[in-house]
Amino acid sequence: MLAPQPYALLRTALTEPLEGTPGEHVPTLTMSKVGRKLYIEATFMVAPYSLDIDGEDAVRRSFATNLADLPYEPWLNIELTTDPALML
Repeated sequence: MLAPQPYALLRTALTEPLEGTPGEHVPTLTMSKVGRKLYIEATFMVAPYSLDIDGEDAVRRSFATNLADLPYEPWLNIELTTDPALML
């Protein structure tokens, strides 16, 4: 009688990260939720001289726009790098 509940929780715990897997252009993505706040850290690998500060701001705005309908308050930390050694 109690077995279905832990099984359902385990299935949900495994399914959620797989559905939220980022594409190859976002090798590092970390999310956590505390109360109504949703903390998102994303690091993008970009080609040298391909984006300036305006481009970085456009990435932040895109995240904010796409997260606006969620019932959480998103806190974004978006990083752009050209150095693969900085991808942690």
